[in-house]
Amino acid sequence: MGDQLAICDMKHDLLFVLNSDNQGDNRIGRHVLYHEYYRHFLPKVQDQPLPGDPEAYAKLEKYLNSRELISLRGEKSAELASSVNGVCYQTRSNGLGISEFTLRLTNTDGALEFVRNGVSFTLPFDLCKNKLAKFSFGERAVADHMGKMEAGAYDCAISGAWLDKNTFAIQAQVIDTYFGCLTVTICFKDHQATLLMRRSGQYVFEGIDGFVIGTAINK
Repeated sequence: MGDQLAICDMKHDLLFVLNSDNQGDNRIGRHVLYHEYYRHFLPKVQDQPLPGDPEAYAKLEKYLNSRELISLRGEKSAELASSVNGVCYQTRSNGLGISEFTLRLTNTDGALEFVRNGVSFTLPFDLCKNKLAKFSFGERAVADHMGKMEAGAYDCAISGAWLDKNTFAIQAQVIDTYFGCLTVTICFKDHQATLLMRRSGQYVFEGIDGFVIGTAINK
């Protein structure tokens, strides 16, 4: 789960152990990890320790300190943005319990407002970069108590972006005691919008997985 791997290389008498928590599509992370291991790490393995290289170490340290948490890549605006901004979409009956949703946008940020099982929620985001905010569907897992829930929200890094001329996406990455992700994809066409929610991670946004179809009610 999340790329916790062990590679046993009999030829080189080498055991390579990796503990990761790459939630979401493990195929992507795993492909990158194996590629880096076999292409760059394994060819340089030798019986003797490598000599010290202060210059290379400083370069690596500078690179590591420059890393940022990934955010959605796309466009900050689209031709369709002004016509869907602030529009309330009333949904058909659905398994997510969402009765309506509204996407609100500015030049730099925005929020997805929706009603689920009679309760209003707001999912804020920055465009093409992460906004630090708290979010949950009313409950969060208790710190250090696996599977026990309490009222509250998770610390999240949330970004939004237009993926194409008709599709807007939001990614909420949980950066809390637990790790996970909620991805929301909204596709617009005429006076309708389809909202898809996908989640990953243990004890994070469980039960949130599916889509709803909404029709604009204030056009």
